Amino acid sequence: MDTRGQIRGSSLLLLGRILSLVTNLVVQVLVVRTLSKEGYGAFAYALSIATIGEGLVSLGLHRAVARYVPIYDEQGDRARAMGSMVLALGSTVAAGIAAVLLVWGLRGWIAGELVQTDGAVMALVILSVLAPIQGLDRLFVGFFSVFGRPRAIFVRRFLVTPALRLLVIATLILQGGGVVMLAAGYVVTGVLGLAVYGALLLRVLRERRYVGSDGPGEWKFPARELFGFALPLLTTEIVFAGINHADAVMLGQMAGPEDVASLRAVYPVARLNQVVLEMFAVLFTPLAARYFQRKDFVGLNELYWRTATWIAILSFPIFAVTFSLARPLTELLFGERYADSGSLLALLTFGYYAHAALGPNGMMLNVYKMVKYVVVVNVLAFALNVGGNLWLIPKMGVQGAAIATAGTLIVHNLLKQNGLRRAAGVRALDPAALRPYAVLILGVSVLGVLELVWRPSVWVAGGAAAVVSVLVLAVNRRALNVLDTFPELGRLPWLGRMLGGKPRPGDSG
Repeated sequence: MDTRGQIRGSSLLLLGRILSLVTNLVVQVLVVRTLSKEGYGAFAYALSIATIGEGLVSLGLHRAVARYVPIYDEQGDRARAMGSMVLALGSTVAAGIAAVLLVWGLRGWIAGELVQTDGAVMALVILSVLAPIQGLDRLFVGFFSVFGRPRAIFVRRFLVTPALRLLVIATLILQGGGVVMLAAGYVVTGVLGLAVYGALLLRVLRERRYVGSDGPGEWKFPARELFGFALPLLTTEIVFAGINHADAVMLGQMAGPEDVASLRAVYPVARLNQVVLEMFAVLFTPLAARYFQRKDFVGLNELYWRTATWIAILSFPIFAVTFSLARPLTELLFGERYADSGSLLALLTFGYYAHAALGPNGMMLNVYKMVKYVVVVNVLAFALNVGGNLWLIPKMGVQGAAIATAGTLIVHNLLKQNGLRRAAGVRALDPAALRPYAVLILGVSVLGVLELVWRPSVWVAGGAAAVVSVLVLAVNRRALNVLDTFPELGRLPWLGRMLGGKPRPGDSG
């Protein structure tokens, strides 16, 4: 029953993510088309610096909160649960202020040869403020997931922020603004979003009697537990910053802003393959932590593999479109200036889908507190990514950066999956998942061979992507067990049978 609730809540977040993605994709297209290629490259470089800072500023505390607060709540220890949240908020704010001051002091050195104009350097400084803002945003998402409030995440993250960013880019176009105006707009949008989160969180805490006259009274701050768990996992933030953003930074220093623009323009499109994973993961860790606390390892294994199967199958249509139609899709969205980015999109798409397909394995390792293994895996992945970029960028340019990123994503995910062999009760490959994953591998292989060998026309590639996606979903409909999670869908004519349910008495045809 808990697993069903997790998937239902995650599905609400998935719907919200889809809505926000449409808006964010519109924003991305407008930004890329409005700015010059050099200007967008400078903005993307600065935004990558800010995002790397976000991972460091968070100190890994959003992961610790997602693990420990539900355990304290399950034990009825509200004093430690509340103290954990306050400690995480205060630490993130302090680290964020330090990061902004550091960027300000080293702005000339960080900018290097890439951004020579005062406007671009100012954009870098302004965007550095996003580091603490987005770090706090991560924490709030963790808080709401602990208390099972996906609707709060839905409103803030998938309605308010995308709408505000669309307003920013509309203003940019109308007033003919540049990178400084765009950077300032992103920061203002983040601040307003935090205000919404704060109001919603206060309401939840009052309902749960965490604040007010019925609150836990004196707070307890389990600093040793939180930081002992979180700080080693900073390696996770570093490796993901390396995979997702270091390529842009290294391209900026070793190549130039136009190469950065070519890579970063298609990055959000490739990242669509992570959407389902990210949304299911929001509620996965708190629920898995509760199972772990109860020592229900059978339930943990079922939760993991059911979640992983949903993620892999639902992500496949996204992969099919962004891989098979990479070349025409890139040119359609961003114009002829970015025609060379089509092959980059195909490479990144393959890497991100492979990273998502095995589910939230890293989060499962965190639940089992396999910190040493996670640290070793993260260090190896970071070294592979940096080394790959240093080796391939001078030889292949932006193509080399895309290959290094995709390769690191695949290797890192396989190493994490191998770690599940050490987790009590959880299988590295569950027998029940063999058939769904065999079908998925076959689907990926068909599309890959078609693209690499034939390089078909848009119509053939689009048709193949549609047909293979429908077949993958149809063959795996029973593996999803949709009607168990959403029984109300079985009441709709024909849909129940299509989803693998048994005909009800009285159904005709």
